[in-house]
Amino acid sequence: MGRLISMINLQSKAWRTTIAAALLFVEGLVVLSLDGYLIVQNFIANNVDDRHALLGEIIYASLGAAALFLLAWGFFKNRRFQRAPAILFNLIFAGVSTYMFGEGLILIGVVTLLISITTVITAISVIPEK
Repeated sequence: MGRLISMINLQSKAWRTTIAAALLFVEGLVVLSLDGYLIVQNFIANNVDDRHALLGEIIYASLGAAALFLLAWGFFKNRRFQRAPAILFNLIFAGVSTYMFGEGLILIGVVTLLISITTVITAISVIPEK
């Protein structure tokens, strides 16, 4: 384990890009799992008031997961288009974490905030120099 940590060089742009891609991929997996949960709830829950609203949330989560996966792929391939949307997504996630704090979900809020801020920092740090 110590050897692996000694191989990681956070001064390297390639490592920071890899970290940003991995964080975006993990975020995409989390949103995709939320999407799967909503799909299951659509079929088994009897207390859903508005199925159309739930369907809208399922579509929204599917598009969000797809966007996060595309952003992760863009970071992996070192493309230029992915930085601004990745930063925007994660600033929105940071805002969502404040709602989690308000609802008493402190642990989930802290994890969401840490991942989103870390992704913003790594996405900003790989901006190419001119």
